[in-house]
Amino acid sequence: MTSPTPPVLIIGAGPSGFTTAHYLRQAGVGCVILEAGDRVGQSFFKMRDGLCLISPRRFCELPGLPLPTGAPEHIPMRTFQAYLESLAVATGAHVQFGV
Repeated sequence: MTSPTPPVLIIGAGPSGFTTAHYLRQAGVGCVILEAGDRVGQSFFKMRDGLCLISPRRFCELPGLPLPTGAPEHIPMRTFQAYLESLAVATGAHVQFGV
């Protein structure tokens, strides 16, 4: 009898963490996202208001949830923060905060 495979631990509930979790779930691999902060994309909340992502929107959309319709070419930081929070809910990602 073999024991079940333990879940993969992903460090950080930001864009890379959610992308990694998406593809692991597609492959049938369980995963848990560990976030040091108290919310999804914590590092984005430390940035000043009014900032926009440098990358064009086509490089910012993550698997599992399209960016909001009508979002500008360079996504405002607060819009991207809300997008990450929506992505966590839409994908049912298992995130543990404060670790």
